[in-house]
Order: sequence, then C-alpha cells, then structure tokens
Amino acid sequence: MIFRLIILAFPILSLWKNDPDLRVIKIPSIFTPGKHHVVVMELTNSLSKNLSIQAEWILPENWRLITKPSINKKKESKNIRIFSIISVPINYRSGITKLTVKIKNNNKTIKTKEINVKIKELHKIEVNLVEKPNFVRAGKKFFYKYLIENKGNTEENINVESRFSEGRTESLNIPISSSKMVSLEQYIEGDFTKPTTKLTDIMVTGKNIDTISKISSFTVYPNTSSRSDLYFYYPITTIVNYTFLKNEAEKSQFLIYNVNGNGFLDIKKKHHLNIGTIRAGGDKSTRYENLERNWIKYKYKKNELYLGDFSFNFTRLLEQNRLGRGGYSKLYFKKIHFAFFYNTPLFFKEVKDQLGGYIKLNPFNNYNTSLGVLNRTYDNSKTTTLNITQSFKNTFSSLYLETAMTMLGKKKRIGLQFTGKAKINDYEILSDILYTSPEFDGYFYNSSNIFTSIKKIFSKRFTLVNEINYNLLNPRLDEIIEQIAPFNQRYFSRLYFVPNRGHRHSIELGYLSVKDRSERIKFDFHEYLLNYQYKIKKNNFSLALDNAIRLSTNNLVSSDEKRKTSLHSSVIGVYFITNNLILNTNVQYSNTNRYSQSKRNLLFYGGSLNYKIKNSWDLGVGFRNDYELSEQYKRRSLFNLTGKFKFNKNHHLNFAGNIGYSSLNTNSKDFFLSIGYRLNLNIPISKNKNIGDVVGFINSNSISDRSGIIFNLDGYSSITDDEGNFKFKDIATGKHYLSVDQSSLKFNSIINEDIPLEVTVNKKEEKQVKLSLIKPSKIGGKITFKKNNQTQASLFKNKLPQLIIKLVQGDKIKYTLTNNKNEFLFSQIKPGKYKIGIVSKNYEKKFTFNDNHRLITVNEGEIKEIIFSVSEKLRRIKMQNKKFKLKSSN
Repeated sequence: MIFRLIILAFPILSLWKNDPDLRVIKIPSIFTPGKHHVVVMELTNSLSKNLSIQAEWILPENWRLITKPSINKKKESKNIRIFSIISVPINYRSGITKLTVKIKNNNKTIKTKEINVKIKELHKIEVNLVEKPNFVRAGKKFFYKYLIENKGNTEENINVESRFSEGRTESLNIPISSSKMVSLEQYIEGDFTKPTTKLTDIMVTGKNIDTISKISSFTVYPNTSSRSDLYFYYPITTIVNYTFLKNEAEKSQFLIYNVNGNGFLDIKKKHHLNIGTIRAGGDKSTRYENLERNWIKYKYKKNELYLGDFSFNFTRLLEQNRLGRGGYSKLYFKKIHFAFFYNTPLFFKEVKDQLGGYIKLNPFNNYNTSLGVLNRTYDNSKTTTLNITQSFKNTFSSLYLETAMTMLGKKKRIGLQFTGKAKINDYEILSDILYTSPEFDGYFYNSSNIFTSIKKIFSKRFTLVNEINYNLLNPRLDEIIEQIAPFNQRYFSRLYFVPNRGHRHSIELGYLSVKDRSERIKFDFHEYLLNYQYKIKKNNFSLALDNAIRLSTNNLVSSDEKRKTSLHSSVIGVYFITNNLILNTNVQYSNTNRYSQSKRNLLFYGGSLNYKIKNSWDLGVGFRNDYELSEQYKRRSLFNLTGKFKFNKNHHLNFAGNIGYSSLNTNSKDFFLSIGYRLNLNIPISKNKNIGDVVGFINSNSISDRSGIIFNLDGYSSITDDEGNFKFKDIATGKHYLSVDQSSLKFNSIINEDIPLEVTVNKKEEKQVKLSLIKPSKIGGKITFKKNNQTQASLFKNKLPQLIIKLVQGDKIKYTLTNNKNEFLFSQIKPGKYKIGIVSKNYEKKFTFNDNHRLITVNEGEIKEIIFSVSEKLRRIKMQNKKFKLKSSN
C-alpha cells in the first residue's frame, strides 16, 4: 500500500531570525509501514521582505505525496510551520532511512534538511496449501506441498514441521517479499479396516513470529478392508443413582440400581427382548419415584408378551397409566389384533385386581373399530365395563369415538368420548368431548370436558381463532400422584396479525374461570379479559410481550367489592449468546384481587442459562423467585442446577440439584440432590458365520506403479499396495459388485476388465479376483466430404451434417458425434476387435456412404485412425410429356 503526503503550511506569529533556520518540532520515534505519521517543522528568518516559500520532499522509493505542497505568503519576521502527513509502503524494509526536505524561495533553495527515521520491523508469514494427496495408504510415505510467503519487511528464519513428519524439522530463510515452496514428507501407521479421515497440519515457528498452524484433512485407505465387528450384540444399560432429600419434616437418602436390557436377539431383527429391574436401597420414599420394579417383555414382529410391573394404558375412558403388577399380551394378524391384560394395582388400594382385553378390527386402511371389556374386583363388589371404539382418518379429517358402559347390578353407567379434526378450505376445526356419569367405573368418573377450536385463515397475515375449553375432569389417580390441575374454563376469540416472518401480533377477548380442587379451597376466581400479545423472532433471540386488562371476581370473598379491575403484564425472552449458550428470562407482574379481598401487586421473575457442547456436555442453571397460588398444585423449583456429561457412547454422568416446594407441603422448602452414573454394555450373543473373503491382484505389463488404486465392495474400500494387492475380509455371502474409484487411477491407465465386476462370495471361502491395468487406446479419425459438380441453385446444395459414429464390441456400444471439422474420437478404449461405422439412417437420400462399416483391431495404448468417405448424390431431373398453358395477365 502506498501512502501519500499532505502538506499544509500556515504562519505562526513569531519573529524571524537573521538566518533561515529549519527545525523539526514533532516527529515519530519510529515509522510503521502501513500507518500514517505526522511531521511538524518550523521555518524562521529575519529578512525584511516577503518570502514566497515552497516545500519539496525527497522521499524514498514508493513514498508518495497526496497533494502538491503549498504555503501561503506570510508577513515579514514571522515563523512558518509546515505540517506533513507521511505514509510508508506496507512492505518497506526495516532499518534506518533518510528523508530530505528542501525549502525554496521563488524556486531557489534557501534551506535543506536531512532527517534519519527508523522503520519498524513487521513480521508476517503466510502459509498456503498448494498440493495434497487424494489418497493415502497406511504405512506408505506421502507429501504435502505448501507455499510460504514473507509479507513483512524483515528477513525471516523459520522452522517447519508436521504432526506426521516423524519429528523432522525443516529450517528456511525467507528474504523480504519472497516465497518458498516446501514439500513435507509424512508417514502414518495404523491397522485401518475402513477409510478413515485424519487431520494433518503444518506448524511454522520462528524467533519473531507467532506459531502458525494450518490444518488439512486426508483419507487413509486400508489395504485389507474388513468388518469392524462380526458379532451381534445385545445392549444392556446399568444405572446407579444416589438421591438425597431434606426438608423440615424429613431427611432421607437412598440408592437406586437400574439394570435394563433392551434390544434385538437376532441379526434379522425379528425377536426383541426388554428385561429389567429397579432396586432401591436406603431410606424408602415414593416422592421421587424410587419404585422397585421388575419386568420382562418379549416381542416377535408386532406381537408382545409382558410380565412384571408396568403402567398399562387401555383407553382414555377405561384406564390410563395405572401402575400395577401382572402381565399383558398383544397378538397381531392381518386385519385383526387382540390384547389381554391382568394386573393388581400397586397404588390404588380400592381395586384388588383388574382383568380386561379388546379385539380390534381393521377392515379398511383408514378405519378401525374395537370391542373391549374391563373387570374390576373391589372388597365387596365386582364391576364390568364394556366399550366400543371407532376411528376414521383421511387426508382432511380424523374422527375417534368411544362409548363405554359400566354394569353395577341392574344399574348402568355410561361414558362417552369424541375427538375430531377437520380441515375444510380455510377452516381448521378441533374438538374433544368427554362425559362420564357419577358411578361410571373407569379412569374418569363424574366428569365433563368440552374443547372446541375453530381457526379461520383469512390470508397469510390474518387468522382468527375461537376456542371453548370447559374442564371438569375427575380422574381416579394412584396414591403417589400428589395433586392434579385445578378445574378451569376458558373461552376466547383471538385475532392474529403476522406482518412478516419475524413478527406476530394478537389480540384476545375472553373469559377465564379457575377453581382449586383441594378439600380446603385456596382460590376460586373468574375474570373477563382483553389481552394483547406481541412476539418477535430474530436470528439469535426471541421476545414475547403480553399485556392484559381483566375484570376479576374472587368468589371466596363475600363482600360487595369482590369484582375489581386488574392488570397483567409479562415478558419472556430467549437469547442465543452463542450456538451453544442460551439465556432464557421471564418477568410477570400482576395487580389483581384473584387471591385476596383487595388488589395486590404480584411480581414473579426467573431465568435459566443452558450451555451445551454437541452431545457431550449439557449444563443448565435456573431460578424463579415464587409462583402464583394457582400453580401450587405442582412441584415448584426456586433454584435448580443440572448437568449431563457423555464421556463416550458407553459412559454417562448426570447430576441434578434443586431447591423448591412440593405440592404436598407448601410451607417447607425441599433440598434435593441426585447423582447418577450410566454404563452401556454390549453383550455378544451371536457371530455372523455367513462370510467370506475377496482377495484381488492387479497385473500390468506396461504400467509399473500399481499402488494407490481404490476398490469398493459392499460399502467397504481397499487400496492397492506397491505390488497391486488388495483384500476384503468378512464379506457377507452372496453376489456383490466390485467397483474402482476412477479418480484413483494413474494418468493414462484403465482396468481392462469390465467394471463393476460381479463377485460371488461363498461361506468361509477366499474369492480370487485378478485384474489387468493397461494403457488405454484411442480410435479417432475424420470424414471426407465430396461435393458433386452439378449446376444447381444454392438452395438445393447439401451440407454434411453432424454425424453419429457407432463403435461396437460384442454387446457393448459407444457413440460419439463429429465436430465442425468432421472429426471424431473415442478415448479410454480397451484393446480388442471392434466394428465402427457411421449411423447413416435418414441420410441415404442425399449422401452416399462409401465403405461405411469397418472391422478393426486395436492394440494396447494404440491410437487408431479411421477415414470415412461421404459424397453428395446427384439430383435427378424428371421429364414429362405434358402440355400446359400460361395465362396472360390481360
């Protein structure tokens, strides 16, 4: 880079002295190439007349002035300061250099000054990869070529080495503005059984430069390729987990041991087995599900048999997630399948045991129906519940209907469920309806649920959603379930406006009712609300703003002022600090009378930070100051810390720490700590014996270098050694196709045999494959065209078109086209006998093809030239003895 000089001159009020004097007021101690530098000089004189001053710089080569120096005329006996902005070329040599400035009066030099300046040393080395090997064979030397350039202003002495250069270091001296080519010899050892990508580098070090490292990848190919493992494994997971729990009421610690095998038993993957046990030691507690369980599950194709402890799902109405001890089986046929189960509930003491099953029919692809029965035994009674389900599904809609009936002596209690989904033009409709009578003996009793959503899409920007959600569900839960969500009703109409991809607005008008289902009711309110929400999403962050005005009624307050206007506002943000580091924040503010007689200010805030490195490390920390009263039916975490570490595919470590409240006790904080270690084991259960080997050899009489040729077979690769040998081990029996990587063939060489080559592998046998490496031949030539001498209009003259040349050897056919000079060429031809000719079809009427087809013999590496001759046919003139009259124009 060339920098220029700007000179501005102006007078400073001071007296001139007797003799002209030029002195430097300001100058840098060191000049840096590529930087601007300011030089200030002052000229003094005591002459009694006006001076016409000019300044002229004499600079080293490639130093430039931006503008011509100009100095305004000044009064007598005044000082003149000369300001100069000087730049140095970016690659100017370091050391001491001389600058000269001449001061002239009316073009006559009155003062000359020389200034010695020091140029800063700049050290800059650039390394670029020039050439790398396409293929590397383990145990053979290979070379990487690099261009190393000195782009600084100082001669450099450097050392160059690589991680695979076996400790050899090359020393180089690189002058200024010069470069050197370095060829690094490298070597890699190892027992490779498949193509493996490796990283190599060049490291450049020197006294005055920072270490430079350039990384490049290459692929190592094995000479003998084999399967990495011949065994079929059954995976088993072992988990040991330590848990510590402490609060005001209790303190407990225990270990959980979990051993679980889950995988196929055969190579064809038809037989599947899941067997496991969970055992607990120490203080027993069910609060964190340290439940001792044992189970075994066998699956053949779709058919299943299960024995042990399990959570069984029957249907939504009859039974869901009931943890019990027993067994079930499922049998699948073409259009029908059966299921039977028996279990004794572990945490639902009202029921001693239950027995049931169903039969499901699939008469059509989009329709199925089932008939089921559930028998329950209580202390003093038995119940039987029957159900029928039907489901239908197509591209635009889906329907599910379940009808159930409980037999209580002569009494009958019913349960109904309907779920539907439909898309009609711009409408999307969802519906879920459930009803059970008070004495219905299923998962739900005395329950009602109505959910309906209708979405209307007006355009890409506007969407209207109307929703009804009435929830009065009463499930029969296991004793270990602490508490379920409150009763709630919600009706709203919401309009969405999406101006673009990253922004969304919505406004909602609705009604909300929430009631605690505990024996001692802590909250019961309903409210009418007007809500506005805005969401924005960018590349690395998203933000959701929610603001609402609500008319809230606290039903637990008996005074006349139980209805009040309340405000609600919340902010939720997600920020991707990096791809691996994610920050979540949330703030919620309310001024409401939901939980009190008068309005109160409620402020809740929290956040989390998650850091993840691929699939190996996952760390998370989160906190929240408190929760609303209506959220206290669930566990509430005030602070949590989690971590997952995957050392490799077989060893995992995780931990979790938590401070918070349990829904069973809202007044006491829990401290919870869990540390777990997971070990994945693979147990060999069978060996693949239906395998054989393929051994290959490349022979050549004309090409000496037969190494580095890559062959592929059944997804494996092998590269030839110096003698042309390659091998594939442990290949499955049957027919396979051997192919060659054409880019690995040396210049001007081909495989003589037809590739891909069919290879049949037999059990425990070694298949021999012999190939030949030859120099390819070429068949070329041209077509001579002879025009006739017949006198005719240019309109009827025939030009020789671009013709197709056909080359035949047995059942193999190749085609090529002539160019604009009527020349043709077949390359990469194997030696042998061929038939060559012109495809003359559709051209015989206009042209004569002389000796159109030839039989030729081509030797290895030969360039065969063929000349074809084509001539233009004469046009025939037909004579007819007919009279005809010409009409006059009159």
